[in-house]
Amino acid sequence: MAMTALAVIIVLNAHLVVAQSGPDLPDDFNKSGNSVVAVPSIRFVSSSGSQLVKTSGTRKVSEKWLVSESWCANCPAAKARFIAAGNDVSKVITIAESKRLHGRSVLSVPHEYSIEANQQITHLQPAVYRSEWPPAWDVEGDKMPSQAKLLKHLRNSPEHKNKLWQAWYLESWPVQQLAALHSDDHIDQVPQFEESAADAIIENAPVSAETVMAALAMHLTPVSSEPQPAFGSLLNVDVQAPESMLDLTRKLLIEQSWESSGVSLSWAGTDRTFTIAAKGITLNPGVAVTVQRGPIKVGTTLRAISYDDSLTWVTLDLVNAPDLTVRFTP
Repeated sequence: MAMTALAVIIVLNAHLVVAQSGPDLPDDFNKSGNSVVAVPSIRFVSSSGSQLVKTSGTRKVSEKWLVSESWCANCPAAKARFIAAGNDVSKVITIAESKRLHGRSVLSVPHEYSIEANQQITHLQPAVYRSEWPPAWDVEGDKMPSQAKLLKHLRNSPEHKNKLWQAWYLESWPVQQLAALHSDDHIDQVPQFEESAADAIIENAPVSAETVMAALAMHLTPVSSEPQPAFGSLLNVDVQAPESMLDLTRKLLIEQSWESSGVSLSWAGTDRTFTIAAKGITLNPGVAVTVQRGPIKVGTTLRAISYDDSLTWVTLDLVNAPDLTVRFTP
């Protein structure tokens, strides 16, 4: 039987995705030896409602360290006491490490000392909050309180303590937003917020670290608010699927540059600890991630990766950006 003329052209490579619609294909199209290449596509779905976002910063903390050596007879007992007191085993170091990390010259072990360090902290707080000025409510008789006075009152006053919003990083808020929060709390009308997140629904693309990074690039640097019909220009489709999500996660962390999607990871800075659980990996501190797409350049921090063993989804825990869950459809 003669084939009808086809008006379907689908080209897929690392740089171009073109699709033209045409008439319905005949029933025996696949039997004739012709085939249609499935186009990788991505669709983003954001959680609705008022959102919380992560913000990062530092605070001064006192860290305890224990210097221990394998040849030291008294060190095992000292190490056991140190850990039992609530200190992390990563804070047990050798004489050489003490010198390299903190410039300490330790002459005998076991030896315990404390240092003041900058600790990375992450807060969840509203992406936006309303402003109010002048305040509807005075602060201890002051009708025009300063930012410092409002903050101290919100943090320490019995009528405001133990509220859920105390977890927000109010220290970064301007006085007008603190005044609004103060008024809202007095009338029990502080809005309910939930952590911001987004899902990237992937179709016709391999389950791979490359696909995850391509989705991350589009998540952080969206070219429009419309659903993306395809993202083949960011994607290397000639990849081998991982045997497990742990394999995929290892590649996400080992590779530092993803040229096709414009994503790069930076391991600069302090030493990191990796906590590996059954369903993911946590990084402390997180790893800096940069996305460069044309003139657009944005950055975030990757704090953790969680996943499902069935190779259906992986979630990136991000700072200063909504978390991203990449979902692979069959």
